[in-house]
Amino acid sequence: MSKRLITAGAALGGLVLLGLTPALAQDEAAATMPADQIAYIFNTLNFLIGGFLVMWMAAGFAMLEAGLVRTKNVSMQCLKNIALYSIAGIMFWVTGYNLMYTGVDGGFMGSFGPYAFDAVGGDALDTGYSTASDWFFQMVF
Repeated sequence: MSKRLITAGAALGGLVLLGLTPALAQDEAAATMPADQIAYIFNTLNFLIGGFLVMWMAAGFAMLEAGLVRTKNVSMQCLKNIALYSIAGIMFWVTGYNLMYTGVDGGFMGSFGPYAFDAVGGDALDTGYSTASDWFFQMVF
């Protein structure tokens, strides 16, 4: 009896597979993204990954400095590292990024105002990367 049951189950499974075959016939796959969008995504990702790695290097230097001082001074040394990193990031956003790239608004030296990042859906594809990721990458160095 079990041999009959196995045979009947196999036959039923075969009929189900044959019945589902037309459902597997699909239209042509949708077109892939254009190459400039793919390059934009991977360039932005590359900037962010590189920036995160350098940012973790700063944390490593904080641990090095923590190992070079007495135990009672470790928290103050780490606080100094975090504070300097934060102040440097804010000051780079306020003045540094505009001074670094020429032709932003102020001619040869750029401008002295805070940098405004690209709007969502703007013309950032022309540069090939997100300016916010470029700012982060330049800031951590």
